Amino acid sequence: MGGPRVCCCFQATSKMSGAAAPAAPLAADPSLSHYAVAEALRRFFVAVSSPDALPEFSSIQSPRLRGEAVSRVAASLVDAYEQVYRLLDDPTAGYAELGGSSMVKHTPAQVRTILGVI
Repeated sequence: MGGPRVCCCFQATSKMSGAAAPAAPLAADPSLSHYAVAEALRRFFVAVSSPDALPEFSSIQSPRLRGEAVSRVAASLVDAYEQVYRLLDDPTAGYAELGGSSMVKHTPAQVRTILGVI
């Protein structure tokens, strides 16, 4: 969907959750620079804004189960976006002094709205 940078951002948040603080801030890694993360989040928003962004799960026969599957995928995407967004303002990650989440145009609330997650 968003390419390797989006994937790297979400992998970085999974490494940070429950793990000891890294020796160097994430922002020090060139592949996780503030610009790279902001660009990945921008591309993520563009991708999920597409009408066909979420899978339709056409192989699931039950409309209720199909709807539940789509809702769970959307909720997972919002959760991942929120984690990366919050990371930008985390002082230990090294992004806050570079502007933090102010460099990202779309808030988690906007992603939540576009994906229809209440």
